[in-house]
Amino acid sequence: MVIIIKIGIIDSGLGAISVLNHLINKKIYHEYFLFLDYKFNPFGEKNEKELYNRLQNAINYLKKCQCQKIVIACNTLSVVATKYNINDVIMPLHIFKNCLNKNFDKDSILLATDYTINSNVYPFKSRKSSDLVRYIEGNKPFDFSNFLDSYQKLFLGCTHFYLLKNKFKNHNIFDSGELICQYFPKSCQQLTINILLTKLNVNIKNHLFYHIHCHKMSFKVINI
Repeated sequence: MVIIIKIGIIDSGLGAISVLNHLINKKIYHEYFLFLDYKFNPFGEKNEKELYNRLQNAINYLKKCQCQKIVIACNTLSVVATKYNINDVIMPLHIFKNCLNKNFDKDSILLATDYTINSNVYPFKSRKSSDLVRYIEGNKPFDFSNFLDSYQKLFLGCTHFYLLKNKFKNHNIFDSGELICQYFPKSCQQLTINILLTKLNVNIKNHLFYHIHCHKMSFKVINI
């Protein structure tokens, strides 16, 4: 018997799309509610109190949408959720730690937001990469010349970063977002995508259509 699940995914923006694309590629078709908090993008530059309040708002809204499972796609928010013992959610932090413990070596580097790295939740050699989030969202240029050339393995501790996979062709990539797929069963039913945004403009919408692997979706701007 095939069971269709209502799944909420929380992020500041395109990180949720990266996770959704992994799910679509693996044919994990359910009804998705993507809570994209563009009003507070990027999360990696906000303080703990702001992040906790935004996370609670997102969780409460998705529960009102009757989501049976809620995913925190964002590693930054996962750090906050762990600190405040928010346990009724799925997040990349714990399974990504296991991946790091098994595969990280002298030829490896972890990329994550400044907030995630400063939290010391991932005690591995790392590089603060919040500027990459701004680059991916189209808000800031980034110079990729000689970027990470000395490393063979890249551990992506921000779900935004997998959208740059074409720039990391010479590396072995470990992505925290892809690990989320193991929590959900495959379904042959029709895919439903609901995009919930706290802010929407032409630039945001163009980025969403460019990156998402399925263009059949609904948009709703919410005032939170």
